[in-house]
Amino acid sequence: MKLFIALLVISVGALKGGCLQCQVGERRALMSFKAGIIDDTSQRLVSWKGFNCCAWQGVTCSKQTGRVVDLRLPGLLSGDDFIFDTLMKGSISEAVGDLEFLEILELDDLKELTGPIPRSIGKLLRLRKLILNTNKLGGSIPLSLGNLRELRELQLQENNLSGSIPDAIAGLQNLHVLNLFSNRLTGSIPMISRLFMLRSLDLHSNFLVGSIPRAIGNLKWLQVLDMSDNNLTGPIPDSIGKLSNLSIMFLNGNRLSGSIPSAIGRLSSLGFLRLQENQLTGPLPSSFGNLISLQRVSIARNGISGHIPDSIGKLSSLTEIYLDDNKLSGQIPKSIAKLSKLLLLYLSHNNLSGNLPEELAGLSNLQEFHISFNNFKFLTVPSVIAKLPSLYALSLAACGIRGAPPKWLSQLQIPLSQLDLSSNVLTGALPPWLSTMTDLYSLNFSNNAFTSSIPKEIVGLRDLGSLDLHSNFLTGPVTAVFSVQSRFPDGTLRYVDLSHNRFSGSLPANANVQASMEQLLLSHNLLTGKIPPSVGAMGQLQVLDLSFNNFTGPIPETLGNLTRLGKLILNNNKLNGGIPSRFLNLTALSDLNLSHNSLSGRIPQGSVLQKFPESSYESNSGLCGNPLPPC
Repeated sequence: MKLFIALLVISVGALKGGCLQCQVGERRALMSFKAGIIDDTSQRLVSWKGFNCCAWQGVTCSKQTGRVVDLRLPGLLSGDDFIFDTLMKGSISEAVGDLEFLEILELDDLKELTGPIPRSIGKLLRLRKLILNTNKLGGSIPLSLGNLRELRELQLQENNLSGSIPDAIAGLQNLHVLNLFSNRLTGSIPMISRLFMLRSLDLHSNFLVGSIPRAIGNLKWLQVLDMSDNNLTGPIPDSIGKLSNLSIMFLNGNRLSGSIPSAIGRLSSLGFLRLQENQLTGPLPSSFGNLISLQRVSIARNGISGHIPDSIGKLSSLTEIYLDDNKLSGQIPKSIAKLSKLLLLYLSHNNLSGNLPEELAGLSNLQEFHISFNNFKFLTVPSVIAKLPSLYALSLAACGIRGAPPKWLSQLQIPLSQLDLSSNVLTGALPPWLSTMTDLYSLNFSNNAFTSSIPKEIVGLRDLGSLDLHSNFLTGPVTAVFSVQSRFPDGTLRYVDLSHNRFSGSLPANANVQASMEQLLLSHNLLTGKIPPSVGAMGQLQVLDLSFNNFTGPIPETLGNLTRLGKLILNNNKLNGGIPSRFLNLTALSDLNLSHNSLSGRIPQGSVLQKFPESSYESNSGLCGNPLPPC
């Protein structure tokens, strides 16, 4: 493979070399750049030999002057029938600043470039594109970049850059693209309102503070605005309504406050809007219905109050709505049924009430419907849900539903893969028709009043990945859960919570048949017998809680093999013997409770176990050693 790449590099260089001869000083600058690279898996720098640098791979010279105008060495090489992902290790030489006729410097996705961005780049006054993204460059953004008045693209994203964004960047009035995301930049956003030509501004995933510039509306050509995942505060400026060409606006993951400005309704080109995870308050403005191009909107996890405006029905292009975790009240408006393209509707954790409008049956493409934890008092699962022909995920937790869940839930046009009826008042036996829901991946019947055993037919749910039955009055053995079949040899189940029930009997000897299990919660039951050593072969386990049962015998040594385990809770059982020394291998452990058993002997000495307080080991009469009193 390396030979093939080398031949490709040499042949391409030969084709483009022509009769051009590069200038001696520029050749010297390029050789200094090469000297700063200690590893080049693409082998492009192999071609950097001889006097004619215009023939070198990645170097382009002007046909008129013979001066170097382009230096392009991206990490991803591609052609009609190949793609190679390569890297370069080393740093960028200050000598690149001597390539005074350079118009394009492209060193993106080389992954292992370290060190600072050379200040000398500020001497490249003809530079139109500076593309250094997806490396490990550190230090601050050089102030000298403010000299690059011809610059159209500045892409420094996905590095380790720190410090503030230089105010001088705000003077680059020819800039079309400014991408600084996924760095460690701090400070406030400079006054960018003079960057009149800007099309894309992406600053997400930094540590920026302060407010969004009030005059951001001056960027009339802006199409992409992403300031998400920073620490920005203050309001969304009214001037944002002037960005008539904006198609993407992501301001999520900040601490923005105040109301959503009514001016937002003027963004007729906006297709994607994310405002989630802020501190926004007040109502959704009725002008929201004027966003006729909107396809996806998320305003989840804020403090938005008032009713969902009827004007939402005018958003005919909308496919996804996320309004969960707010303070919305009133009924779901009938107009929402006009959203014929709607696929996902998230309204959980609000104060919505009333009945579901029958018009919802018109949402023929709706796939996910989530309205848990509102003020609904449905008594039974609303029948209009049965008329949604594309539905496969349904969440109706805490909706006041009583009695037995209706059988028609297992007979929808598309079989459900997610069903959440938790925190209702469901009673009687777990319905036997659950065994026919063979596409089910997630089932949550927790916090109800079911009073049966787990039906053995559950073993046929071959796609089941999450089972939550906690806080019911269920009885009998738990062996059926460990016998759930799967299309995969390590099982499908990832999450099982059977805690706070009345299950009895022992755990199966072959518990590790569910080898993909990540969380197993069986606390507050009546389980007995020994903890089977096979639990220690469930190598993906991150949480194991067997507390408040009647388990006896020693703690299996094999639990020390669970190196992913972050939480191990075994308190309030009847376990005896010592703490296995192999527990010192559990370096990911952050929560441990072995208290209220009959353990004895010295606690194995090592930072893994000594970092926990006495309360993790208390009420074991024979146990001693740090952090308990010495033996």
